[in-house]
Amino acid sequence: MTSKKTEAQGAQLLEMLREESARLIVVRDGCILYRSDERGIRPLLDALGSLPADVLSGASYADRVIGKAAALLLVHAGASFVATVVASKAALDMLRQHGTPTYQEQIAPHIVGRTPEQSCPFEASVSDVDDPALAHRTLRRLANEMGLLS
Repeated sequence: MTSKKTEAQGAQLLEMLREESARLIVVRDGCILYRSDERGIRPLLDALGSLPADVLSGASYADRVIGKAAALLLVHAGASFVATVVASKAALDMLRQHGTPTYQEQIAPHIVGRTPEQSCPFEASVSDVDDPALAHRTLRRLANEMGLLS
């Protein structure tokens, strides 16, 4: 069950996300530290690669869609709070397992690829992974292989 405080914090983060016309924002003390309007997991990988670990740890994150792959990255980053429009059940399970407070508007059974007929390769690559550090290495390697990271 979601508390009133969690609902208010989540709604505020998603309002910021929408006002920014962004797909991902990283926020600390009400200030946006990172913003992206790109789709997929690349923005989160970029944020983890460009911001210092001490800045990422303890920050709040708002993302349009969070699957297990993104959830593992958020745990690895040390997110203090996560808000999303759509989260997969596996993502919520992962975040809650690691004690990360979450707020979501919708729950999806799983995350698909660019079209509903294809599965997300990032989700598939970590389907059996529960270690956030291993997931980070796996997802970064796959993104590099796919030419998504520079």
